[in-house]
Amino acid sequence: MRSLEADGFRRSVVGIALGVAIIGAWLGWFVLARISLYEVSSAARLEMDRAVHPVVALVDGVVVRTRVTLGQDVKEDEGLVELNSEQQRLQLDEERTRLAALAPQLDSLHQEIAAEEQAVRDAQKGARAALDGARVQLHEAETTAQFAAAQGERFARLYSEGQLSEVDYLRSKAEIEKSKAGAEALRLSVDREEQDQRKQESERRARLERLRGEASAIEGKAGTSTATIQRIEYEIQRRYIRAPATGRVGEVAKLEVGSFVAAGEKVAAVIAPGHLKVVADFVPSGTLGRVRTGQPAQLRLDGYPWAQYGSVPATVSVVASEVRDGRVRVEFEVQPDPGSPIRLEHGLPGSIEVLVERISPARLVLRFLGQLLTARRSSIPNGDDSAESP
Repeated sequence: MRSLEADGFRRSVVGIALGVAIIGAWLGWFVLARISLYEVSSAARLEMDRAVHPVVALVDGVVVRTRVTLGQDVKEDEGLVELNSEQQRLQLDEERTRLAALAPQLDSLHQEIAAEEQAVRDAQKGARAALDGARVQLHEAETTAQFAAAQGERFARLYSEGQLSEVDYLRSKAEIEKSKAGAEALRLSVDREEQDQRKQESERRARLERLRGEASAIEGKAGTSTATIQRIEYEIQRRYIRAPATGRVGEVAKLEVGSFVAAGEKVAAVIAPGHLKVVADFVPSGTLGRVRTGQPAQLRLDGYPWAQYGSVPATVSVVASEVRDGRVRVEFEVQPDPGSPIRLEHGLPGSIEVLVERISPARLVLRFLGQLLTARRSSIPNGDDSAESP
């Protein structure tokens, strides 16, 4: 009886109740708890929100002077590296000497042209006055000849009527011929004067045009020399490697005096002042439609072990809508802690994880089972699908 009394259901009931409570608690956690799901990218890096400007050599050359160091603050168009330009400087001196020699010749021609133009004007004025005088004389001679001709007609009528002697008639006739000859001589003189003036004016104009042609040729040479000087000066300026923007030098190639630099070779990089951002590349299958603007993220830098320094909080700011090179670009806004020992700088690599959703373990298990069944079904040939279906 004592054995029967000791063998009761109390311990079993307590064990069952404890098991039910544990299972209930687990089921409650399984259904009601929330698990954070992250999308992780190991290809993350810190960048400035403004462009990083590469400093490249425009031409081939040998370095003769360098004034660029890592971390140096530079201004736009500041000279950083100078390449050898001795040959171009010699050509520049030669062209400047040639241009300087052309200037006196051009001045002399301009003075000669001005003097010749003045001589042409003076000659035209003098010739016009002389020609006007000759024409006046011709007019007087023609008037005298006309008067003599009219008087000759009257003498001829008197001679025919017997009122004039033959000697007077012949004398008057001789005067008439003399007047006509004088007028004709003056007419020929005027014509000859006009021809001489036209010839002299044509010769002067030809000489003037020749001088102007010589001046134009010298001006052309001077223009060519000026253009050549500008081209050589441009070539010399191209041998000064300058900062493309104001900022800080974040990358410098190893340059020594005497080293050769090829055209297009990158010698430095200037980081423009701005705000840091995180840029990362994600796998499209887990990113598109899941990573959205405003989601929190944590950045872990390779140079700062997260177990010692922790992580840097960030927020998704931009998500690319197109896939490029098999990746989706996502940009994050950094929210650094002022008291953190991490020094954020451009170019630091690391990894970043984005909190995409919080779901219960039950939904997570169901999602995993669904993915497993989908993967299994996709691996079965189409012909065998009907055979395995009940």
